[in-house]
Parts: sequence; structure tokens; C-alpha cells
Amino acid sequence: RSSPQSPPQPPPPPRLPPDWLAVWNEEGAAYYYWHTPTNHVQWDPPAIAECVCTELWRPLPNEQNTMQLLQGERVKVFWMEEDPDGWAWGHTLEDPTKYAYFPLAVLETMRREAKPRKAGEVCATTERFDAPQEIGGYLSVAAGDRVRLLHPIERPYVWAYAQRISDGESSHDGSPNIGWLPEVVLGDLDTQHRD
Repeated sequence: RSSPQSPPQPPPPPRLPPDWLAVWNEEGAAYYYWHTPTNHVQWDPPAIAECVCTELWRPLPNEQNTMQLLQGERVKVFWMEEDPDGWAWGHTLEDPTKYAYFPLAVLETMRREAKPRKAGEVCATTERFDAPQEIGGYLSVAAGDRVRLLHPIERPYVWAYAQRISDGESSHDGSPNIGWLPEVVLGDLDTQHRD
């Protein structure tokens, strides 16, 4: 029995962010990834994008290797199709051990870096967030609402536990005034509007 003329070529590397190179390792039969400015190397591919989910997305029951994403949830994307209506592969910042597919259509690039915030800080909401009806403990807000943080926001800076600043224990629509909302909807108040 004769062997083939030459071994097969390695598979093509994944798409990489700027300043990263994929280097094929024959012994491990896998790529490792080299960040040329820092000379850092790693076996896991670097994320090509950090995005935020723009709306609640639920996979259909028969869709394998997918995950539900909540509006405001932040994800790291490691692979994506060229088609804007296609799929992306990655994980949420909260659970970097669970990789899955999610649609590109519900993702957008982060507009700003998330940041830590202190308990007691008052923020304005920059956009609407609708609490998912089937999951309790979330706070619906409209753009321009003011909220007071009841717990500090720490890494990975995804969710804030806050109280809407208004009269009573619930809003005009009867929803609770305390709950979780995504950090991405929080903005700083102008100094003249601070409590």
C-alpha cells in the first residue's frame, strides 16, 4: 500500500483581528495565535468582535448549538458568516465556557466600553429595555429614565441591579421599580441633573 504524495495542507485559519497571526503547529496539528505588537501567543483564537445583543432572541427548539440572548447581553464573537443575516459563533461575557451560535442580525458593535459603577450612583438610561416576560427580576426602562444603582457593577460589567427613581413601588404600567437591566443602557447624568 502506498502513501499519498504529500500530507494534506492545514485547514485555513479563522478570520483574525488586526495584528494577530495564525501559526500552524505541526506537532499539535492546530493553529496557535500570535499578537505581533506584544509578542503574546495563545492557543485559543482571539475574538474578532465584542458585540451587544439588540433584542431578546430565542432559538427554535430544533436549532442545535444555539443559545438564548437577552437584550443588552454582551458577547465575544470568534467566527461569523459574511452574510449579515447569517450566524456568529462565540460566548457571552458572563459565561466564557459556553460557546454557541447566535444570529448576526441581533448583534451590534459596542458603542462604548463598559465601566464599573458604584452602588448609590444615579444614571440616566440612554435607550429602552424591555424586561423579558418569562424571566423574573428584570427592570423595564424607557430612554431618559433615572435609576439608582443598588449594587456596584463589576467585571464583566454586563448587568446592573437598580431602582427606577419615581414615586411608589412600581411604575405607571405596574412593573416593579427594582430589578436587573443591562449596563449598556446606562449613561452618565449631566452634573446639573445629579441628586
